[in-house]
Amino acid sequence: MAADRARSPHQPDERIAAAINEDAAQPFECRIQSIPLGIQYVWPHRFIKRRDDGPNPRRLHAFWPSGTESFTAAGFKELIENVDWWEAAHENRFFLQPLLDADFPLGPAASLILATGLGCKNAGEHGLAVDVAITAIEDGRLTDANLGRALEILFASRVVSPGRWAKTLADVARPSALHTYIVQQAICQSLRRKKGKPPKTLAPYLELLVELTLSLDAPIDDDQTRDFLSQIKGGGKAAKAAETLLAQTEPLSQAKTQEIMQLAIEGRIARAQRWAGW
Repeated sequence: MAADRARSPHQPDERIAAAINEDAAQPFECRIQSIPLGIQYVWPHRFIKRRDDGPNPRRLHAFWPSGTESFTAAGFKELIENVDWWEAAHENRFFLQPLLDADFPLGPAASLILATGLGCKNAGEHGLAVDVAITAIEDGRLTDANLGRALEILFASRVVSPGRWAKTLADVARPSALHTYIVQQAICQSLRRKKGKPPKTLAPYLELLVELTLSLDAPIDDDQTRDFLSQIKGGGKAAKAAETLLAQTEPLSQAKTQEIMQLAIEGRIARAQRWAGW
């Protein structure tokens, strides 16, 4: 079975079906369902189930190391249930630690568990997630697209406090202009298509966006993000931050664009050089 998953991880294998059964021959998959958040697992349960019939991620990771999306989908389920606890479920760090590896791809489930980690109340969990995010931006695995999509899903679910993200994403944005740009763009994406009453801890999240936007001298040019910001009324901190952001319309300067692109290229070259040195 392990050899089959290594040979053809995303396709069914007729030889396994003939030797064992059709269920065992199917590839491992995970599907992230719509809000409310949930994970639908599709994998050979007879080989990796635990006593409560849920997935056993440690056995899965050992059984199929390349099944990163199924592994992180299982981890997301564990982490999201512990997001508001000061006391860590220490085994949850097991799901974040592999993301430090430059060869661990950050697909949809991996990006979700990273964004969840950034919103965890426990300092050990969100501190590790910050380290992962900084490293993954440097090596090119984490972009404004996959981070932004993960933040967008979680923001809409209201299961993670934007106020916590304000603290952790500020740390992620600190190392370079590339980090600042990716975090700024990801936050903008997380605010798209939002309706209804804003979350209570929105103000520090928007204030971080103001700080990043002004440091880049970048515009808020996404129409859906601007539409959300324009709905925030009143005299509070969130409304003042939204007003400041809506006033930012000048395009990113050519010099800043070149600096960001140069940093992105250097990170990818460094990753390629590490490969070449093995």
